[in-house]
Amino acid sequence: MESPNDNNGPTTSDADVKNVQRIKESLALSNASNSHSNTAPCSSGTDDLSQKSIPKVKEVSIEEGANKYVLVTGRDENNEEKVFVYSRISANYHADVAGPLTEELSSLNYSNIEVLGGGRILLDSSLKKLVVYGYSYGFGMADHAVTVGAIIQTGEYEGYDIEHNNEGY
Repeated sequence: MESPNDNNGPTTSDADVKNVQRIKESLALSNASNSHSNTAPCSSGTDDLSQKSIPKVKEVSIEEGANKYVLVTGRDENNEEKVFVYSRISANYHADVAGPLTEELSSLNYSNIEVLGGGRILLDSSLKKLVVYGYSYGFGMADHAVTVGAIIQTGEYEGYDIEHNNEGY
């Protein structure tokens, strides 16, 4: 099942398929248990605990080069949906990006965590170019327009030529 793709690393493997399934099942269980206890936070204004919030997770984290990425959503302590775009140079598979991110979000009490899909992001800082493209065998194709919107919203890539397409893997 594993094959190289124009020097972009392996496409998938039996182990990756199992890892993706494990992530999906873990999120389904977590989201099901959260749906039974997910109520809007209430604050009396006198409780010190109500003033504490979960640590902020960087919503967009892109590493230099052409790397696999995932698009993930989750709800914070205020029940606001957050969009996360992560790419990692060290990721052979999309699950290598999704697993650590979803585990971190879960450990920080984010709810309704969902991997919406994946693809690749090419970031070339020297050319000020960023391209979102392709798909994930395990998680499917992310909505690259949503990905680009989240990237632009950070303001970190102002002045970059940012584009997306559905070409390639």
